[in-house]
Amino acid sequence: MTVVEGGSVTEEERLTALRDDIIQMLAAALQSDQRHAAETQRRDEQHIAESDRRDELHVHELRRRDELHAHELETVREALETRELIGQAKGVIMAALSCSPDEAFQLLRKQSQHENRKLVEVAADVARRAASRSNGPYQRPAAG
Repeated sequence: MTVVEGGSVTEEERLTALRDDIIQMLAAALQSDQRHAAETQRRDEQHIAESDRRDELHVHELRRRDELHAHELETVREALETRELIGQAKGVIMAALSCSPDEAFQLLRKQSQHENRKLVEVAADVARRAASRSNGPYQRPAAG
């Protein structure tokens, strides 16, 4: 504010000064609002990026669990099929040799080790041979 010769300020000068002060306050408020809006936008972008990253990790984990579940299901199916074949082979051996289930299994296991083949493969062969000889009891193949 400027002072007039007598030390007094005119009404017009006071209004001009007041208007200038209001303009400065409004400008400062506008700048503050713009900074706040920019900061809010920056934080929103960070939150969106973090949410996207977590969503991606979650989807990856769900896929991994689906694959694990599918693998476990296949393992269970194979185990059931294996168990059935081994049970059939044990039954054939028990009937042919009049032995116990444990003895039949030990014979299958020993044959598997002797031939260096999986037990289920040996069991499948025993069951298949028994099925192909449906008109008579199982007989060991001739040594050749």
